[in-house]
Amino acid sequence: MVGSELKQRRRAGGRSARTAARSRPLDAAVRPVWPGMPGGQYRPLKDEDVLRIHEAALNALEQVGMGSAPASGRAYLTEAGALEGDDGRIRFPRALVEDMLAKASKTVTLCGRDPQFDLD
Repeated sequence: MVGSELKQRRRAGGRSARTAARSRPLDAAVRPVWPGMPGGQYRPLKDEDVLRIHEAALNALEQVGMGSAPASGRAYLTEAGALEGDDGRIRFPRALVEDMLAKASKTVTLCGRDPQFDLD
């Protein structure tokens, strides 16, 4: 074959075309979030379901407890009101867990490298 007979095919859509396609805004129909959308509304569980999970966790901590706790942890936990059973497990009375939850911070800050990017 002669070189003139072979035509070089040019690829359609190079890097610049792919970059442009990725950088253009999504259509309104497929946009997951749009300006003015209220936040914090996603609730996969009903309030009753959350209470059931909470009750189950309290029951597990009270009846099953935690095994293989280090000696230093046992000392702190029993001073705080946890009970050490004959089987070596640490059990947490319901009142102790609820008191600790009441004392716990209700907010969390995710710190960015620069404080202006912290998330509350």
